[in-house]
Formats: sequence, structure tokens, C-alpha cells
Amino acid sequence: MREVGLGYQNLTNFETSSQPSPTSPESSECMAKRTYTPGEVIKRVGKGLNRDKLAYFVREGYLQPQTEQRGEQTYKFYRESDIWILDRAMTYIEKYQTRPRAAFEKARKEYEQVELELK
Repeated sequence: MREVGLGYQNLTNFETSSQPSPTSPESSECMAKRTYTPGEVIKRVGKGLNRDKLAYFVREGYLQPQTEQRGEQTYKFYRESDIWILDRAMTYIEKYQTRPRAAFEKARKEYEQVELELK
């Protein structure tokens, strides 16, 4: 699978992916099923994101990853929607020096707007 930027302009640029594009009707089903580890999220988003920043965004409540308990360890998994929102928020933070709270609010509103347009 070829990795593609997750910006708003690239929503339909998933031609080599086996998943439906985020703009297809079945995308909300797919977004709920495919999950990514923190390392995969960092690779996909880039833009200066590292494990410390990702952990900060989770700790502050900007992202709510799925968690899975295995023995005494807790593992976090991120949905496609989390990655899209994180990518947009990182764009605002890095490019426009937006504070994280405002960046995530704006990114979440954009994501909701895209979801509404799909319905």
C-alpha cells in the first residue's frame, strides 16, 4: 500500500489501498475497523509528531484511542478518523502556530463536516 498524506485535499487519493476511500459510503465502517499502533500513526502523520507529543494529545483528551488490556499491559490503537484529525491538527500547529486545543477543535469540525457531506 502506498502511503498518502491525509490532508483534506488528499481524501480521495487512496487508489492503491484495499480499503475504501474516506469519501466512499462504506468508509465509516472501515474507519471503525482498521486500527493503527502509535508507531504507525507517527509514520503516517509525520509533521514533527513523536511519541511524546502523541502521548500528550491523548493525556489532554484531544484524542481518544481504543485501548486493549493484555495481561498487565495496556495497548492503544488509533482509528483512521483519529489519524485524519491528528494530521489536520498537526498542520495547524506546525504551519499556523495554532495552539493544540484550537487546532484539534478546528480539525474535528472539519472531519464532522466531511462526514456530513458523505451522508
